Amino acid sequence: MGSGALPPHHKVITRERLLSLRERARSEGVRVVHCHGCFDLVHPGHVRHLRQARSLGDVLLVSVSADAHVRKGAHRPLIPHELRAENLAALDCVDWVYVEHRATAAELLDEVRPDVYVKGQEYERNADPRFLAERDAVERHGGRVVFTSGDIVFSSTALIQSLADTDANPHQRAWSALFAHDELAPLEVEGVLDRMRTSRVLIVGEAWVASEARCDHPSMDDDCPAMVVRPVEERSAPGGAASLALHAAAAGAEVTLVTALGDDAPGGLIRERLEGAGVRVESARATTPTPERRTIRAGARTLLREDRTRGVVLDARQLDALAESCGRCAVGADAALVIDAGMGLMTHGLVERLRAPARDGARLLVGASLVGRGPVLRLRRPDLIVMREAHLRAATGIEQDGLPVAAWRAVSQTRGRACWVGLGEEGSVMFTERVGLAEDDADEFRSRLIGTHIPPIGARAEAGARGVGALFATLALGADSTPLVAAAIGSAAAIVGSHRGEGVPVTLGELRRVIEGARGAHVAISHQPLGLAS
Repeated sequence: MGSGALPPHHKVITRERLLSLRERARSEGVRVVHCHGCFDLVHPGHVRHLRQARSLGDVLLVSVSADAHVRKGAHRPLIPHELRAENLAALDCVDWVYVEHRATAAELLDEVRPDVYVKGQEYERNADPRFLAERDAVERHGGRVVFTSGDIVFSSTALIQSLADTDANPHQRAWSALFAHDELAPLEVEGVLDRMRTSRVLIVGEAWVASEARCDHPSMDDDCPAMVVRPVEERSAPGGAASLALHAAAAGAEVTLVTALGDDAPGGLIRERLEGAGVRVESARATTPTPERRTIRAGARTLLREDRTRGVVLDARQLDALAESCGRCAVGADAALVIDAGMGLMTHGLVERLRAPARDGARLLVGASLVGRGPVLRLRRPDLIVMREAHLRAATGIEQDGLPVAAWRAVSQTRGRACWVGLGEEGSVMFTERVGLAEDDADEFRSRLIGTHIPPIGARAEAGARGVGALFATLALGADSTPLVAAAIGSAAAIVGSHRGEGVPVTLGELRRVIEGARGAHVAISHQPLGLAS
């Protein structure tokens, strides 16, 4: 009876067909889940909401408000209900679609009697009589009303308003949305950028040499199916945490890097370049060679990435010495960044050794992970955790529930303050703790966290730029910014950094120019207790 039995063009059904299918499902013990809404623009928030709903039963019914009953403002809906229904039917997670021509879903719920009725999390404390009537209709027949865990607030109304600004391209609209928030007033951001010039920062993480070979156009070998390239230019630069140290120094910060380097030429290159830029380097002598990563490019295309490393290995004494260096260098630092890039140095054991020295020495502590492991979640009381969604879910073990559940697990496990989660092409979301909570709400992640969606800005940042975002967020926090301002500045830096290779630092002047380019249309970004607006 699921979507496999009904092709998309047959999913949009009449009332008679719907009630017949429902009766059959009831007789066969098939659990029916019901969602209702306008769905004028089906955006990522809707898709996540519907996927979560489908996981609660065997069949998902989505009812759509007919055009005559959409009260979203002038010229709404943008899309007639026939096409809105077809859009929903195209989703694999949706089994049945029905256009409801009555004012609310209450009467339909009385007829369908779903096993589960799913609403966005913002309805959990909603006293609107129309919703209360819907809830009564479901519960009167033994059904349950469930609220999705409220990944991110995406509002169709806000999206439509932003599209109305035809003078701005999509990137400008995204920037405007990001910097229209009260916390991101021009004077506030400018003040943070100025203070970053005099901040002291400690970076703890893996360093490697990033080599790049630029080649002429590739050709195919005549004797075998292999690509032939001829390097015309090669260069090497510090990568990983060493590259981040160069970025911080270029921004004017006083920087210390604590890492592990082999007693070899690549290790010597890293130390020489960093010390030449004014970075203090404290390194344990690894028994393994200094890692190297080589990229082969032809024009703007990346042809191959070669990882020349066996992982970083330190013995017990070296680990103790590294932790001692961290504690010594953290004293007086405005902020410390502990970052894991998956090279093997940042083990659970090392992070446990680092957490007391880093937390006790530096004024602010940030833990970031660029891989799907969880050592940074062994830090204690970090001011910010930075991870991509997939890595956060892997580290917390929260694979199916909403993103706020995973963020809350990370924050509560570390007793941290905030969690910045990258969503790839969807941008990112900053989760912060809510202030002024009642005592009986203290353990509820729904009331403890506020999620602020940060729109995607420009082209999607490459993998290496994610660390740049974490670094500049750390610098901003050390310059007394709020987590939201830190995430905004970090997002801007990640985009600037994505257009260049390792060893070419992002400067504050570039950030200023990019942020100035954001002043334009004023579209408010979502910033409220987590929910899902339709």
